[in-house]
Amino acid sequence: MSFTGTSSSDNIGYENFQTVQNDDGSGNLTTSIDGSISLDSDLTPCANGIYEFETITPLTATYSGYAGGVVKINGTTFSFNTDGTADITYADGTTTAGIVPSSTVSCN
Repeated sequence: MSFTGTSSSDNIGYENFQTVQNDDGSGNLTTSIDGSISLDSDLTPCANGIYEFETITPLTATYSGYAGGVVKINGTTFSFNTDGTADITYADGTTTAGIVPSSTVSCN
């Protein structure tokens, strides 16, 4: 990965990682994401680490995001709802409901 106009250093590694997209012919597109990605970035150091993906139920794509499906990342389960929100169940069993997905990475 490279970022034009910055002096960051970014490395992304993949191991047994795959995405599979299926179209049932009537416009319904689903995606499965499985395997691991390792990230080492000067730009977003708080996001560094290894991410293990496991699709429980294939994600259903819409024009504005996902509207169905369940994926587990590092033991945390993300359940995507038809209204575009996601419910999150953490590895310790606690939950957060109705999160609006975003592509923004913020380090706290």
